[in-house]
Amino acid sequence: MTDRSDAPCGRARWSPRRQPSAWCTASATCPTSSASSWATTRRARRCSTTRSTRTGASTSPKRPRRSCRATSCGRAMCSRPSTTPTGRGRTPSCPATSVAERTCSPGPTRPTPSSRSAARTCRPRPASRPGRAARSTAVTTEASSTRCCWASLCCHWRPSSATVGAGSADRQRTARAHGAQAESGASVITAAERYPALTRPITVGGLVLRNRMVMSPMTTYGLPDADGSSNERHRAYYEARARSGLGLIRVESAMVHLSGKSWPHHLAVDDDRCIPELARLVRTIKRHGPPVVLQLHHGGRVAVEALSGTRPLAPSPLAASGHSVPMEMTLQDIEEMVEAFGQAARRAREAGFDGVELHIGTAYLLLSFISPAQNIRQDEYGRDFAGRMRFPLRIVDRIRELAGREYPIGARIVGSDYHDGGVDLSYGQQVARRLETAGLAYLDVSAGIGPNAIRDSPLTIGGGQGVFADFAAAVKSVVTIPVMSVGRYYSLATAEEAVASGKTDLVAFARALIADPELVTKSLRGEETTVVPCIGCQACHGGMTQALGVSCVLNPATGHEHEAGPRAAAEPRRVLVRGSGVPGLELARVAARRGHDVTVAAAGLPFGGLLALRARVPGAEEVARGTDYFERTLATLRVRIVDDVPAERFDVTVDARPGSPILPEIPGVSPAKIIPGEHVLAGRAGNEDLGERVAVVGPGIFAGETALYLAAAGKDVTLLAAGEQPMEDAHGLIAGTTALRFAAQGGRVITSATVHAATDGVLDIEVGGEHRQAGPFDCIVAAIGWDPPDGPEYVVADAWDAFAARLQVLKATRLARKI
Repeated sequence: MTDRSDAPCGRARWSPRRQPSAWCTASATCPTSSASSWATTRRARRCSTTRSTRTGASTSPKRPRRSCRATSCGRAMCSRPSTTPTGRGRTPSCPATSVAERTCSPGPTRPTPSSRSAARTCRPRPASRPGRAARSTAVTTEASSTRCCWASLCCHWRPSSATVGAGSADRQRTARAHGAQAESGASVITAAERYPALTRPITVGGLVLRNRMVMSPMTTYGLPDADGSSNERHRAYYEARARSGLGLIRVESAMVHLSGKSWPHHLAVDDDRCIPELARLVRTIKRHGPPVVLQLHHGGRVAVEALSGTRPLAPSPLAASGHSVPMEMTLQDIEEMVEAFGQAARRAREAGFDGVELHIGTAYLLLSFISPAQNIRQDEYGRDFAGRMRFPLRIVDRIRELAGREYPIGARIVGSDYHDGGVDLSYGQQVARRLETAGLAYLDVSAGIGPNAIRDSPLTIGGGQGVFADFAAAVKSVVTIPVMSVGRYYSLATAEEAVASGKTDLVAFARALIADPELVTKSLRGEETTVVPCIGCQACHGGMTQALGVSCVLNPATGHEHEAGPRAAAEPRRVLVRGSGVPGLELARVAARRGHDVTVAAAGLPFGGLLALRARVPGAEEVARGTDYFERTLATLRVRIVDDVPAERFDVTVDARPGSPILPEIPGVSPAKIIPGEHVLAGRAGNEDLGERVAVVGPGIFAGETALYLAAAGKDVTLLAAGEQPMEDAHGLIAGTTALRFAAQGGRVITSATVHAATDGVLDIEVGGEHRQAGPFDCIVAAIGWDPPDGPEYVVADAWDAFAARLQVLKATRLARKI
């Protein structure tokens, strides 16, 4: 327990069993740094203060005889093994040391009583220290204006002296920068000053949140076990985000009944057997501070019969797009589901969750009941608004009975379900008012994925940021309970604007936290340029049916947090990476962090490889954030970027190029008239090569986006796709949005097409067993793909499709750990 009785500044005193829960922020002289409390201060590495004047006079103690290596800050370090809760026998290291020198030299001997009471310079607490969230503190030269902080001795936790953390260099630079600012008299801008609206505390359903930044309940698609149990990998994923300084963690959709199972390895809360592992998950999250709630889920008409073993259930027998017709629920089915949600909430409370959330969104069971377009029942669970709301309200009542009247219940609702005649914004406001009347603690406002989503939803690549903020603002205008906004919040700046403008009370970060779990801590430290960006590619959703688990094309550590990080190389080697696509750049980053001397050869494509070419496609410009991130990161690591270089100069060569373009052989077409798609996007094919009428041949998103690029350039383009749908390898929203953009540019699509021959530019094609002609065309652009490179080198081929690239990036980072 913590004890503030002897700390009039409001600061928590140290206990070996628990870290402090409050910091002194008002007093220039902290009472815990006095001689009488030396033991407490020394044991906890607490804080000290600086008293200085505008003239620079200081009463600080003399600089210790030995200080950190590789730094000029002069800060001493304790060389004893750490006694913090992070583990025994681990040696603290200084954030100012280099990657090669990770341990600190012995610190000073025990100070004299006079030096104990004298002030020492206050340093910001390292944000990545496990067990606490990031807190930024001011360092100024004004008399009596400094603040207490956690890390006055700059003891920075590291897993081991040989482990290279992904954010170590960033933290080192930050520590050096803060030290330089303090010595020069410059002010360090606090988190509260950078993001004043986001960092204000708020109370939600009796839970006091330290700030207004929330983790959205994102499905992890395979991290739990096959039976839905949480496991070490699953817990590690949540722990990485729990320690990031968020105000609230919302755990992903948990299946309340087997009939609602919607993907493999679906997290489960449908049986008491789930409680022990869920309790371990809760303990893992809570030891880092934030409250945690569990989202309760039933897939309804989009549940998967092959996984559940039963026909999907829905209020009415209306099929969702791409799914079979569900079974209309009987009154007995409804009673069973009400009980299932209630029992799931009871289990959540027994496991230690601070609340539960009803998923009344996307296309799932509860949204189907409240939507007029999906619920056409004529009994007491349909007909009118009151009837359609009866099912979710009965669930709320049953949760109260089983989990307690005061147990917080929230809900995710929608501003639109994107159905004709379904939930619109006015209807969503009506739903929000009714749920507030029922006593819900908060509302998270998202959107559905009905048949009009591809046309109308901005939740896709190029859609912008904070895309559902207006939905949240509309709901907030009719309720008094806290409202959350979600939807493409990729930076704290966008979230700050939404909260400060009054559109929402809290902001839920989703894919931005998949890309970088340290989004919040880095941003609060003023290190936004080091954040791994979300580029909206939807690679994180790939592999759902194979239960590969969530991950990120720019951050392969996501979903693999339980694995040991890369270790420093035993023998630094000269490494050449041929190809500057994302797999090659990630390999270069990891290899350089391990201490290798790395050179990247662009090999005929712009820096960023295929990702850089994709950024030239209209609507996909945001993927360029990925190449910008690698450019900054590799420059920091002193990785050389060249056009090309002989491989003989290097110890190891890795081929990270896409490979050789696949070019079809079409009788009657000169090979000069078949142009690789990458040549078009790279600018190697001019107008005289392309002509005005172009046929683009290819089955995937590469062909679709190449066709869109040409159509936007004014060409008359026809896309010939071999499959029943174009761009079958892409996420549905991206494929659909690209098709709409292509059509808006006057493009035409022919599916199930096979090209047999050509005569005078007219193609003989087969479509669904019928022979047709298309054209005439001036040229054919082949956007089929690449034959992967082969040879004696290591190979991590670049790829256009984001999920394929994600798999290659994971291969690349594991290869880099072995070099």
